[in-house]
Amino acid sequence: MKCNVARGEFSRRRRVLAVSDVHGRPDLLRRLLEKLDYRPGKDGLVLVGDLLEKGPDSLGALRMAMDLMREDRVYVLRGNCDTALLDPADPDLPALLARQTEADGFLWQLAAAQGLARQQVLADVPAAVRRLQAAYPAETAFLRALPDILETEDYRFVHAGLCPGPLESQPWEEALTVRGYLDRAEKSEKLLVVGHFPVSNYTARRRGVLGFAPFCDAEKNILSIDGGLCVKEGGQLNGTELWEGAYRRYSCVDGLGRAVVRKGRKAAQEESIAWIWPDLDVDVLERDEERDALLCRHQAAGQTAWVPAKWVRQGPSGARLAGDYTSLRLALKGGDRVSVVCTCGGQTLVKKDSILGWTDTDQLEFIPPAQG
Repeated sequence: MKCNVARGEFSRRRRVLAVSDVHGRPDLLRRLLEKLDYRPGKDGLVLVGDLLEKGPDSLGALRMAMDLMREDRVYVLRGNCDTALLDPADPDLPALLARQTEADGFLWQLAAAQGLARQQVLADVPAAVRRLQAAYPAETAFLRALPDILETEDYRFVHAGLCPGPLESQPWEEALTVRGYLDRAEKSEKLLVVGHFPVSNYTARRRGVLGFAPFCDAEKNILSIDGGLCVKEGGQLNGTELWEGAYRRYSCVDGLGRAVVRKGRKAAQEESIAWIWPDLDVDVLERDEERDALLCRHQAAGQTAWVPAKWVRQGPSGARLAGDYTSLRLALKGGDRVSVVCTCGGQTLVKKDSILGWTDTDQLEFIPPAQG
């Protein structure tokens, strides 16, 4: 299947905002656009795929995108998570639905709204999807018409990546599903903006940290902006500002709790490590009961690190980390505000300036949600 390519126009004197991988969080998209001071009809706006799935309100995200598209200079691209409603005969759909729930699955959210029971949907997936298409004709038509690639005078946008060659001949699978695109991409003649692959995967491999800020490869002229929202612990929704063919800055939001640092601490001198999905298998070498921590050796990397016991799951095939892991201890100052990911005994995983790291729990004053 070849890609649907759209051609657009943005004034070089105007901002272009790019956001990707909203994943069913219209509340965060709304907050992000407010934070960016988005000006409908003046700023350009590109949603670079994956409006849907993984979050609690995919229909709300879809309808918000439909509303945004009523303004000039707004483009919405298709992502690999935006296709479930389009093909009732998709052979992969039954397995996908069997793994999902109403909490994270777009079709399950639609099915619940239409009074369709889980057993009823799984018994005949094609019939259930056709019924949902009939119940949501405007939404289905909108998703079906989405382009896969957007090209303007200064930019190219695509959800996952591009192959060498003309845009019209790009394979759909590459454009929407390729992982780790930056690792093998060629230099782009125009600034190329992609999502799909959380930027923390790149920062872990290249810098040894879990960072969620947009990752710009200046040599290749490619900007990767997926902040890992609803996919990674500590993930966020990034909004990037583009001017005159170049990346300028970003803003971000997340749905995490907040805390204030009571007293600062210096950063540890030892080099940090970062272990990421799918290589999460570890060998447990030692246990520290007082710290409630396990000394683990990462099977793929051969590195060792102390990991909170809560972060390690024991399964039939051995020990495996509950998610991506970093050993970094953040350098924090008194008064710093941080996002709180989780607390493991006396240690809390927090995020400051889009970087994940640990700090002592007793150094934090947790902010009630209404005040955060």
